[in-house]
Amino acid sequence: MSVRAIDDPLAYTTLGELIPILEKNWSSFSDLLRSKKGVNQTLSQLNQTRSVIAHSVELNDDEISRMKLLIKDWQRQQS
Repeated sequence: MSVRAIDDPLAYTTLGELIPILEKNWSSFSDLLRSKKGVNQTLSQLNQTRSVIAHSVELNDDEISRMKLLIKDWQRQQS
């Protein structure tokens, strides 16, 4: 049975809230993600960039490059 996003509390979780959830429940995620430290660092950096975007501030070229690298980092964190 699939879970609809509206029924899934994680659908309402921010990146900043996700970090302590992952830490507290690492055993549930450790088969899917390679490194707790790496995941935390990547999510923290993504959250900082997301904050800039959420406040309608245009990203400069360096920030766009950084965001692309962070996405690649996130993809590498997945097993």
